[in-house]
Amino acid sequence: HLIFVLDTSGSMGGAPWNEVVAAFYNFLGRRSANQGGAGDLASVVIFNHTAWAVMETQSLDVAANTGLQYSSGGTAFGPAMQEALRVSRLTRGTHTPMVLFLSDGCAGDTEAAKASIGTIDSESGGELQLHMVAFGAHAAAGQLQDMADKLPDGRGKLHRATLQDVGMVFAQIAKNTAASDRIFRAVGDKVARAVTDKVYLDYF
Repeated sequence: HLIFVLDTSGSMGGAPWNEVVAAFYNFLGRRSANQGGAGDLASVVIFNHTAWAVMETQSLDVAANTGLQYSSGGTAFGPAMQEALRVSRLTRGTHTPMVLFLSDGCAGDTEAAKASIGTIDSESGGELQLHMVAFGAHAAAGQLQDMADKLPDGRGKLHRATLQDVGMVFAQIAKNTAASDRIFRAVGDKVARAVTDKVYLDYF
């Protein structure tokens, strides 16, 4: 379940928002082209000083044809992650969550955001993948790194992006997500074989 949490505050107007939206659609295209993305669902939360979902648990085909509108306003991370938590619960048990959070600013409520990250991870059985994107020269990379560090085992990552390369950063995250798909499938196959072998030995 791909959950995009995108900053639409005042400083994101014009070219920054347009480039982020283009990067979002490129990400969906790359996942659709990858066999591992066939069953993906996408949700989009946009935020300023508040947050709301503009798309919930849609197939990638539907998501790719859904418009994302700029809003303006201030910046707060807590409501954004709280809304991501709500959206993540829509597929609990059927999909594992990946949150891609992008902001070009800073906020005074990172502890609230970290609490929601911890809850998403706990409710997903410790399978949350978190990508924090510090967008532009004025992004609070330290705050986003602190939020990424809420997850152990390197599952929270900080990426830095500019207006010129945000598309490439999103593309790299999509590529890494595809690699994770292959790892999960390999582990699942190994577990399935081990269970089959045990059943055979127990009963035959």
